Amino acid sequence: MKVVGVAGRRNTGKTTLLERLLEAVPESVRVATVKSIHHDIEFDTEGTDTHRHRLAGADRVIGITPTQSAEFRPVGKEDGVTLRDRLVELHEQGVDWVFVEGFKTAALPTILVGDIEETAVEGDRLFRVPDGTAVDGDEIFDRIRDIPDWKPS
Repeated sequence: MKVVGVAGRRNTGKTTLLERLLEAVPESVRVATVKSIHHDIEFDTEGTDTHRHRLAGADRVIGITPTQSAEFRPVGKEDGVTLRDRLVELHEQGVDWVFVEGFKTAALPTILVGDIEETAVEGDRLFRVPDGTAVDGDEIFDRIRDIPDWKPS
């Protein structure tokens, strides 16, 4: 499994870069993304049955629709959920590529976006993109296609 981080300050185009990069990945490739969120947000819509189940105390709530599924768990970074744990799960599920937005302190090969200081990123710096909204996804994917595989250790 290949794992690449994308790190930069707010409003530098990280998410746009990832959107374009995801569009460039061949359809036969299984891709996942992991996003670091620094503040609490509501993932589940208030008032829906799954939201009500979670508020009532379910440890896990899984919603399955005809075309999608989602799982909600009342645990996060403060409870010890780690990026590494999620990467291990994705590896075990046979995912080919994982793109990680944020998690600057993770030791991952990382694309720098905007003027973020190189010292702010723990992993190997692959290259810098001045503006994530002005990138060609195919070009970026070609530049990272041959990075070494990430393996759980």
